[in-house]
Amino acid sequence: MEQLYKEVPGTVTFSPYERKAIERAVEVEVGNSLIRFATAEDLIVHKVLAGRARDLEDVRSILLKNPKVDQPLIMGALANLQESLDQGTTLTVRFDDIVGSLDTKNDL
Repeated sequence: MEQLYKEVPGTVTFSPYERKAIERAVEVEVGNSLIRFATAEDLIVHKVLAGRARDLEDVRSILLKNPKVDQPLIMGALANLQESLDQGTTLTVRFDDIVGSLDTKNDL
């Protein structure tokens, strides 16, 4: 089976979060190849960080389709990122608002 993901010599990740996200990536067999995908948790973190309306709607959809995501992992990653990016509490509040907007009885 061919692995499409190749490491590029000299590439650098800039944060512990990025390194952990790469380690958490899951390999999925597609045809005769293995392709690495971000976990749902890491995709959510990236979309909350982007903060565009479409990204935040995507977060809601991801949560609805994956109700057992590791929310503490997401909140921890967002808290670390907002601290390192000097974002106050905007990232964790953004995520919390999305989670709070879901009707847990009907949506999750």
